[in-house]
Amino acid sequence: PQVGGAEAREALLKQLRTNSHDYSVRYALGRMNDPKSRERLQGLLHDPTLKGNAKVAVVQVLAQQKDSASLLAAVNHPDKSVRQAALNQLGGVGGAAAEQALIDASRAGEGRSSALQGLARLATPRALDALGQALHDNEHQGQAARALAQNGSKRAIDAIANSFRGANDSQRKTLIGALGYARGNPHAQKLLVEALDDNNDGVAASAATFLARYGGRAVRPRLLSLMQSGRKRVRYAIAQRIRWSSPSFYKQHKELIDEITRSGG
Repeated sequence: PQVGGAEAREALLKQLRTNSHDYSVRYALGRMNDPKSRERLQGLLHDPTLKGNAKVAVVQVLAQQKDSASLLAAVNHPDKSVRQAALNQLGGVGGAAAEQALIDASRAGEGRSSALQGLARLATPRALDALGQALHDNEHQGQAARALAQNGSKRAIDAIANSFRGANDSQRKTLIGALGYARGNPHAQKLLVEALDDNNDGVAASAATFLARYGGRAVRPRLLSLMQSGRKRVRYAIAQRIRWSSPSFYKQHKELIDEITRSGG
């Protein structure tokens, strides 16, 4: 619903020019979801006297108004900060056109990171698949993996798992590290348990650390077995985490855990 009239709108637009970080100004303008307000906001995006951070605030207001047409147009704005903000906000607005624009932008170009942020917010099946494709790009692999881990669906975690199985040591460390954003997720836990057998101790230690903290009782026998193995880095990672996050487990195996932490593995 429309709030206020022309006088209130112009006062708020004036405030936006000088105080673009004020959430209350952006919120009030976003509530003025009428044709004239949208027209004035669209005009501000191309006002050469308006600073970049204020234009980003305009994009945020347009997103609050669910003005997908203006956001799609802003993807091609001359100002890089406006383009990036538009891609990010399209994920919250949604729709087929926004989805396609984000998928296209996620494949190449300077807006890839912002497009991935938008896809993470959108979280449709096609958006998750596009994030899965980004796992093959070293520059954006971590960002895409964190977004998929936070989503936590089977489709999202399967994308990480499929990439993990064909990745090099460094990439596998990145992918397992991202699963810290999927705390307690059963799909993520399955991959973490698989990673305990990784031939790279750094990967296995990272997986063990998460499982020691969030894995619950079901994984304790496996963690105990690893603490009794010859993999010093993995042993130490488990013992350190258990000391601080699993009092009952620590109490049961205090002598072993203390010996490992004293010796450094």
